[in-house]
Amino acid sequence: MKKVVLLVIAILSVTTGFSQNNKVQQQGFGYYGSRVLGGNVIDYKFVNESDVLFSKRIWRELDSKDTTNWTMMAPKSMLANIMFSSIINGELTAYENPDNKEIDFFSKPLKVAEVSKRLADSTFVPVFDRDGNQVGGNMLPQDFDPKSVKKFMIMEDWIFNQQTGTFEVRIWGIAPVVDLKVEGAVVDDFVPFWVYFPEFRYILATQKVALFDNDATNFSYDDWFTRRMFDGKVYKISNPLDLPLSSFFQGDALIKEQKRIDDELFKKLETLTKDYSIKAKEKERKRKNRGK
Repeated sequence: MKKVVLLVIAILSVTTGFSQNNKVQQQGFGYYGSRVLGGNVIDYKFVNESDVLFSKRIWRELDSKDTTNWTMMAPKSMLANIMFSSIINGELTAYENPDNKEIDFFSKPLKVAEVSKRLADSTFVPVFDRDGNQVGGNMLPQDFDPKSVKKFMIMEDWIFNQQTGTFEVRIWGIAPVVDLKVEGAVVDDFVPFWVYFPEFRYILATQKVALFDNDATNFSYDDWFTRRMFDGKVYKISNPLDLPLSSFFQGDALIKEQKRIDDELFKKLETLTKDYSIKAKEKERKRKNRGK
C-alpha cells in the first residue's frame, strides 16, 4: 500500500510539473546556436626582409558560384554584410582602390558616406509635366543590398623564410566585387574599395561560418581564410605591367594558366623546403664534427 501511495505522489508531481511549465526551454547548438565566438587571432609574425628568399604577390577571385565559397553567402553569416556593417559602425576602415592611381594600398581611407555612394546603384526616374509629357529626369541612388556581392578579391603574399625554413601565405587585403548600374549602364566587376585584412581578422574571428560537412564546428571566418578553406582562382600575379591574367589569356587558356601558377607555387615550396632541410642537416653535421 505504501508503494502505491508513493507511486501516485510521483505521478502527480510529474504531471504538476508539466502543467506548470509545459514549454521546453529551447537550446541551440553548433552553427544554428550562437554565432559569436571568442575572437582569438594569431597575428602574423614579423619577418625581416633579409630573411625572405622568395616572395610572390597573388590576387585571387573568390566567386560564390563555386560551391566551396557558398559559405560567403550564408544568410546568417553573409561575408558582405559583416564587412559593410563593420564599416558603417566605425569598426573597420575602407581604403581607396589603388588601381590606375598613383597611390599605395591602404594609404587613403574612405569616409562611410563615400563607401555607401560607391555601392549604390542609380536608377533613372523620369519627370513629367502637368500634361503627362516627359520633360526630363533624375538619376536617384538605390539602397545597397549585400546579397548583390557575388565575388570577393583577396591580395596575398607567398613568402619563404630562409631563417626558419618555412613557407607562408599571408593575406593582406580583401575587397568586394560588384556589378553596378550607373546612368543605365552596367559596370561589371567593380572594386569600390579595399579592406586591410589583418584589421578585418579581429572581426572575422568572432563570426562563425556555415560549412557543408558539420554544423557543430566552431570555425570562424578567420579560420576559413587562414586555413584556406575557400576556392580562389588566380586573378593576377605581380608583374612589370601590373596587368591581370585576363589581359594575356582567355577561356581554357586562362584556366590552364591559373592552374599552372598554383602548381608552380607548390613546386617552389617543395624545392625551397627540401634545400633548406639539406643545408640544415649539413650544417648540423659540420657542427658535430667540430665538436669531436
